[in-house]
This record gives sequence, structure tokens and C-alpha cells, in this order.
Amino acid sequence: MAALSKFTKEQKEILSNNVYIQSVSETTIRYTSEFKEHFWEMYTKENLLPRAILRKMGIDPHILGKGRVRSIAKNLKLALDKYEGVEGFKSTQQRRLPKRKEIPITDLEVTRLRAEVEYLRQERDFLKKIISAGKGAKK
Repeated sequence: MAALSKFTKEQKEILSNNVYIQSVSETTIRYTSEFKEHFWEMYTKENLLPRAILRKMGIDPHILGKGRVRSIAKNLKLALDKYEGVEGFKSTQQRRLPKRKEIPITDLEVTRLRAEVEYLRQERDFLKKIISAGKGAKK
């Protein structure tokens, strides 16, 4: 797969002036949740091609390039599947990630994990000795 082309300073400026684009770097473009919702609706309900949708939304598909244009629908479908609906269209800044649960660790678990670490260290040292002995035999 070919690497995506970098945006020039002029292209970044053109893209960043579009209301449907959240941010642009040399290599990455982030769309607003409104863009994602409108794009998906036109793609699925009106059966428009991605290039036509982009033009309707004021985005020049030539600036994005073929690879980025082709991947928009695929990435939106992945977001829909992953987040089970339009929540997948929320920008990552708007989407709240669930907090990690604090899992209490018992003394027994700590003891077991320490023993396992010690066993793995011994196993590693043993393997190092075998490897170094094998190197000495070749000389």
C-alpha cells in the first residue's frame, strides 16, 4: 500500500477553512462529527460516491488524494461498528473514554506475581547461559 501524500501549506489552509474539517496536519485530516453524519447519510441513503459527496461539502477530492477518498467510507463504517451507531461519529475530543476501574489486588495475588517474576528471571538467566555456552563451543 502506497504512503499517503503530505499536504502542502496551501492545501492545509484550504482544507482548514472548511467548516466540516476539524483539523489538518501534513499527513492527517480530522473531520467534524457533522461531516461524518452528513457523509454517511449521503453515502448510504442517496448512494452517492465519496468524490461527489466531498464536492457537495466543499472539499476538493484531488487535494485529499485517491487513498484518503477511498478510505473515508471504510473508516466511517468501522466507527459505526465499533461504537454501535452514530456515537462512532463523535470526534475523539468529544467522546469520553470509560475510566479504568480500580481492581484491588490481594496479598496472595502479589505473592503469586512476585514468585512468577522470579521464576521468569531464573528462566531467562538459564537461557542466557545456554546461548553463551553454544557460542563458546563454536570457537
